[in-house]
Amino acid sequence: LSAGPTERNYSDEAVLAELNYPLDFNINYLNGWLVAHGKQPFATKRLPGPRDWLFASRAYAQLGLEWPEHAAQIKPERQAALDAVGRDLEQAMKNISTRLTADGPQGNAPLFTEVISNYTRHLGAFDVGLQATQATFVQEQANQRERSTPFDLYGGVEQQLQYRPTDMTNITCAGLRGEASVPAPHNLKNIIPNYNQIALSDYLNVNKVYVCYGGEWTDIRRMCARCSLSAILRVFIQVGFGDSRGFIRVATRSIYAAEREVMESQQPLPRAVAGWEQAPFYKAQFEEQFVNATPAALPPAEASQLAAKISDLENALVGLQQTFDARVKSEMNGGSLKDDTVALAGGKKLLESFVALGMPQALESDDLLRSLLYGNQSLVDDQQVIAAYTRPISTTQLTINPRLELMATATKRHEALGELLTRYTDAINAESYSEPISLINNTRLQMNLSMTLAGIDAGAPPVPGGPDVPGTPDTPGSQRFFLPFVGL
Repeated sequence: LSAGPTERNYSDEAVLAELNYPLDFNINYLNGWLVAHGKQPFATKRLPGPRDWLFASRAYAQLGLEWPEHAAQIKPERQAALDAVGRDLEQAMKNISTRLTADGPQGNAPLFTEVISNYTRHLGAFDVGLQATQATFVQEQANQRERSTPFDLYGGVEQQLQYRPTDMTNITCAGLRGEASVPAPHNLKNIIPNYNQIALSDYLNVNKVYVCYGGEWTDIRRMCARCSLSAILRVFIQVGFGDSRGFIRVATRSIYAAEREVMESQQPLPRAVAGWEQAPFYKAQFEEQFVNATPAALPPAEASQLAAKISDLENALVGLQQTFDARVKSEMNGGSLKDDTVALAGGKKLLESFVALGMPQALESDDLLRSLLYGNQSLVDDQQVIAAYTRPISTTQLTINPRLELMATATKRHEALGELLTRYTDAINAESYSEPISLINNTRLQMNLSMTLAGIDAGAPPVPGGPDVPGTPDTPGSQRFFLPFVGL
């Protein structure tokens, strides 16, 4: 009987590949994994694959029932040895769910706690790696745009940034005019409609914010032909938003200075600059004006243009999220997330294998248990991560972070599985539930019954001629019996 490979690798990155062998060949691997991790094994010896044992045992059972004369020629010790192997298999597989103690059978909660903890450890490591991948991507976007602070890839267009557009720190009119820059009022954003969206758009270089300041003479009067001019200085701030295709003026605010005499050749801008941070302190006056200010409503044409530019921002965020989705799948396939991806898938496969071998009755009868392992409610693994990062993205879903949704789902499901397995082990402790290894037990009974019906005594000497004496199943007086074959 085959017992599977002998040289096995129990490292986290190797578990998935090792468990690609048929499940029945992995009974020794699962036992060895427990030993390698310092846990109590469920078997003390190397065991053959249950599938091979079933084939051999059912062959004996079939032979004993339909051709007893030939079965009688086989050494009884061979059937007894095969039955002993079945007994070892049955006990080992039962030990996965149930420990035999001095106080009676106890549910093997430590084993299931260990394999669930192993899965959650890999899930946590994958999550840490995924966060690092996202942080690296966001930092790359900031570096490309020469930004010193990050943005939130899933913060949506209304997210608040630490970032301030350049012209909102020092007013330069986006370099479009040659006048000297002056410090911007610290609360300038209070007068800008859709400020968060406009600032993010500037951050991502989708559209740019520009702020201009200036001065002009208003209410100019000449009292007489030989008199000097009298005028009021209007100091203003204008905020625009756009790109090379065109800017929209989104805010304008003014301060009117006291009436004064001016020379005809005197320009208003130098006076505005001179009084910006010195008397009469135009910057401070603007800041006082902006304390409780709210943005003014835009005319319909400008409002429509602003909405179109915010749509540009939404599409830019969609593009960034799609680019990051591709990055995640690339890193999972052969980059920084590859080892964590393989370990996560292996952790899930390991858990599935222990439940399948040790709790076949529960798995057969419990829909919830099956769904948590194999159905559409199954534990999160690499395939579900890939699906989450292949989702269609719309401008109405920009705040949906696949990682957060995945981890919330993963936590809910592994906690549900842990609670379900705990109920089973508690029921075993209370002796209200048992997990018989029925397939092996029934096969042993069939084999022993058929040998008994054939008149074979395991202690009797073999029939002369040995196991290779030819015969015919159609000997007069013989009767055929056929047992149904059930695959493992």
